[in-house]
Amino acid sequence: MSLTEQFREWTSKTYKEQGVAFLNAYWQEVESEAENVWKWANMFVELDQQKKAEGSDLDEFNAHRFLEKVQETRTVKELREQLKAIDLDFNKRMAMLEYLLFRYKKSVSDFVSKPQGDNSKEIEKASAMLEEVQKALDESLRASEEAKAAADESKAAAAAAKAAADEAARSAAAAAERAKEAAASAQAADASAKEAAARAADAQKAADEASARADEAAAKAADAKAAEDEQRAALADVQAQEDARNKKTEELKAKGEDQNLGVVARNKAKNELAQHLAEDPLPLRKAKITLEAATKRAAKATAVAEEAKAAADAAAAAAASAAAAAESARQAAVAAKAQADADKVQADEAKAQADADKAEADARKAAAEEAAAEAERAAEAAEEAVRQTEARVQEAEAYLEEQKNKSGNGLGSVWWLQRELEEKKKYMPKSKGGKW
Repeated sequence: MSLTEQFREWTSKTYKEQGVAFLNAYWQEVESEAENVWKWANMFVELDQQKKAEGSDLDEFNAHRFLEKVQETRTVKELREQLKAIDLDFNKRMAMLEYLLFRYKKSVSDFVSKPQGDNSKEIEKASAMLEEVQKALDESLRASEEAKAAADESKAAAAAAKAAADEAARSAAAAAERAKEAAASAQAADASAKEAAARAADAQKAADEASARADEAAAKAADAKAAEDEQRAALADVQAQEDARNKKTEELKAKGEDQNLGVVARNKAKNELAQHLAEDPLPLRKAKITLEAATKRAAKATAVAEEAKAAADAAAAAAASAAAAAESARQAAVAAKAQADADKVQADEAKAQADADKAEADARKAAAEEAAAEAERAAEAAEEAVRQTEARVQEAEAYLEEQKNKSGNGLGSVWWLQRELEEKKKYMPKSKGGKW
């Protein structure tokens, strides 16, 4: 195989493999530059938009960008001249190994002639150990994230449970207060209903009394009317007797003075007049006495009737007022009872809601407790995963240190593996009392 073919075989490897090969070949000279080689390899990966870590060389544009990043910027012409000098296999691309040989002024033939170490099996074992470390790291990160998520969920559930419990307590207190108010309203409504019933009874009693007084007043009015009728009859009788007496007196006077009559006839009329005027008017006196008595009775009956009517009117007014008050009380009692019923319904609904809220709060509390337990289990799993990762890291570190101290080994490979291990350790979560 020609030198060019051998070199192209090396430059077709990944950026990491090229960097490791360069460090193996010139470890004694470039040990202090190992960190730069590591950094440049990562820069090559970053600039390789197509293949990333699987790439092996950069096109002219990205090679120029790389040189700018490492502060080796030149003019386009100078860059092309430099790239032409670096492009040892003349493919117009810049491999990682080409740049390293150019930078450290090493020839292709010299590099190809350098041994890479006789520890390939040990390196393979170390690489396998690093893969195990990566798996353990992934597991510990996954477990850690799950533990954090569980802890966050537990915290959120606890907060929600507390909020629900607080709200349920407030709702229960409000429901109890409303129930208390509803009970008070119901008692007040009952008292109002009883009072309304009492007022209605009083109103009925007053109405009955007013009716009785009205009946009494009617009877007394009838008595007064009878007395008035008797008075009118007595008055008519007296008037009739007086009219008859006066008429007879006038007739006898007229005859006694009538010159057309004879003397005998006139004298007879005068004698009869004298006898008429001399007669005792007992029937008339009796009629007048009767009239006087009837007048007194009529006046008394009228006064009694008027008094009874006034009392009946007062009783009727009182009964009407009592009836109005009773009706008002009845309406108030009806309204109070309706309000009390509505308040009771509302209180029952509030109590039902409070019970539901309490049940929900209890469920959330139970969920929060379960979430807390799950978070604790997740935390334990994460802690175990971290411990396993730490154990594998320590094992890998010890093995690499052992290989580093052996003669004839490719120390660049060992250093690179150690550097990868250090990089992985940056992302490891810490265990309780752990090393990292």
